[in-house]
Amino acid sequence: MSAFIKSIQNTAHTHHLWSKGSKILVGVSGGPDSVCLLDILVVLSKKYDWELRIAHVNYSLRGKDSAADERFVKGLAKRHSIPCSVLKPKITGTNNLEEVLRDIRYDFFEKTRQKHHLDTIAIAHTLDDQAETVLMRLIRGSGLSGLRAMQPKTGTIIRPFLETSRKDIMSYLKKQGLIYRIDASNEDMRFLRNRIRHKLLPYLRENFNPSIQDVLAHTAHIVGEDYNTLLSFAELCPIIFHQEEQTISFQASDLLALSISMQKMILRNFFTILRGDVQGICGTHTNEVLKMLSSDKSKIKTLSFQGLTVTYRGTTVTMRALLQK
Repeated sequence: MSAFIKSIQNTAHTHHLWSKGSKILVGVSGGPDSVCLLDILVVLSKKYDWELRIAHVNYSLRGKDSAADERFVKGLAKRHSIPCSVLKPKITGTNNLEEVLRDIRYDFFEKTRQKHHLDTIAIAHTLDDQAETVLMRLIRGSGLSGLRAMQPKTGTIIRPFLETSRKDIMSYLKKQGLIYRIDASNEDMRFLRNRIRHKLLPYLRENFNPSIQDVLAHTAHIVGEDYNTLLSFAELCPIIFHQEEQTISFQASDLLALSISMQKMILRNFFTILRGDVQGICGTHTNEVLKMLSSDKSKIKTLSFQGLTVTYRGTTVTMRALLQK
């Protein structure tokens, strides 16, 4: 077995990404990273006795090229005798297109995973993607939660390539003679990630640090460790709260007696309990809740955001989930 595949196994072992007999959904776009990921998982499936399934999203944004990508991925599935699920969503509007496409993709992956009773969803995010994500979040403004960027395992999502460079992936593809598709939209400078990939990172490599991608990815790893430590304290929750199926209530004074950083961590922990995640919830939302709780006005106050309602009545704070995630 090649050193490249062994390095992927080391990452998987360190972060407990899979086990013998796992049932894995593989997100395959047809690009080099996902083609490489599929090939690696097919090779390892013989050792680990896995059940694999491919998932592909055809956004139909590139006309014939999108259709060709779908045919290519279906061809890979047929060649490896792996079942394949394909989604052709209707895209409406162009605002925040990157986020819209991401939400469509992950929603489809999770629904497919549940439908076919699979364990995890393997995504081909690389060390390079990690570095780009860190820069994106720095530019947009982010706290520890955002700067830890992506994790090797988040819920049902696993990222076996997160410690692997795109350069090593391309080298593996070349050695194995593997064919892949090139997505022209990856050159579209309307997307922030593409501007970071093709303009900012090369500039930083040339003028500041030739190993900037490794440094950024390592920073995300360190921040992630620190964040997880803080989160473990927040999950112990040094305040008394009452939880029902879709509701959490507690005394505002108990929360406000803690440090600001712990207040925010506990609120995010409550959001996660109610929604299952904090996707779409940013620091502005948390700050608005704390501002409301610090107000000395006696009237009932309410905030609603991202499927949650927070009500402050008297001395009691009540959080309620409006939507099932």
